[in-house]
Amino acid sequence: MTEPMKNATYLFELPGRRFHSSESWWTSFFFMLILYRSRENAEWTLPTYVCRSGWPVKSGAFAPGRLGLANLIVEAPLSENPFLLGSWPKEFLQLKPDICILRRDQRQALFIEVKTIGATVARNHSRYLDVRQHLRTLGWSAEFYYLLSHGHECLGDWPLIEHDQVPVILWEDVLRAAVGTPFGALFDEPLSEYATHPCEGQPNSPMDPTGFAGG
Repeated sequence: MTEPMKNATYLFELPGRRFHSSESWWTSFFFMLILYRSRENAEWTLPTYVCRSGWPVKSGAFAPGRLGLANLIVEAPLSENPFLLGSWPKEFLQLKPDICILRRDQRQALFIEVKTIGATVARNHSRYLDVRQHLRTLGWSAEFYYLLSHGHECLGDWPLIEHDQVPVILWEDVLRAAVGTPFGALFDEPLSEYATHPCEGQPNSPMDPTGFAGG
């Protein structure tokens, strides 16, 4: 029997399926890596994908530009304050995007929701789309991405992402971008084993290739 191709999901569950680092740890890792990479090279990019027939297909690039602590924010609650607005819809007050890139002088906002294992995107999916649209009606350039593994376990999320055409950044590309940096050196595991490309026909999940394995 051929061993299934690994992906970032296998790395997320180390050291054990029921005892592993939180999504916040991985959000912080991504935050620090893109801060480091963007300051090395302001033209640095990551591939982005669209979902077609339940599968990620390369479509463009995430180009953050040069980042700093003043415009790259982690897990801060949304309100009228960061956008210098007079009010903010109450239905958005509980939202705390995992990553926000905010350039107020250019009226640009970019939100990234991070998923590893044990969670679906469905809970706040529509609200983030509504926030994006709300800011656009106020003259902001607003974008929203998911950061997922191509082995993302909640297979029901892919049709949702496809239906609403939300672009995706893949963790496997992030791991590839960490190789040769101080952040790649943090891992005992060789990242090349998990930084694989999407390959249709391979099982999506190391635990349950037909659905959401939970966590």
